Amino acid sequence: MLKNLNINVVLILVSTFLFTGSVAAKEQKIGMVDTQFIMKSMPQMVALESTLRIRFKDKIDKIERLQTEIKSNYDKLQRNGSSMSSKQREKIQDSLLSQKRDLERESRAVREAMRNDYEFEKKQMLEVIAKLINKVAKEEGYDYILRRENLAYAVDNANNISAKVLAQAKKVN
Repeated sequence: MLKNLNINVVLILVSTFLFTGSVAAKEQKIGMVDTQFIMKSMPQMVALESTLRIRFKDKIDKIERLQTEIKSNYDKLQRNGSSMSSKQREKIQDSLLSQKRDLERESRAVREAMRNDYEFEKKQMLEVIAKLINKVAKEEGYDYILRRENLAYAVDNANNISAKVLAQAKKVN
């Protein structure tokens, strides 16, 4: 009997906590933000691709020159290969192999450098977005802001502050 009384007391306490918790949750102002939408729409991120192309223009041009040289040597080998001496063919084939290795090495280096720069810029933009989310949430009186990417289901409504954060982001250089 004492055991049943303890179980009933525990059940009553748990029910009380659950009920008061749900009432308290209704008093909280909860908002939502779609950071992916903001990232894609920020002018800074839209301009990042062209900025990276400008930053790496010399290296991209070098890769394009290597590709042109490879194509030229390959076409020369295909066109005149049957009339060339074996030494000439070997020389062009060796040159092609060397150029392909150079192209692969240069391409990999440029891709990696561009990816690193992109990730660095993206990280900085995410930090700016986080600060702007905090600013908008405080201005609007939200207690909690949830990221849309982490929700299984969310209705786009007045509690979605994404547009307000994006408007603030557009003001940032």
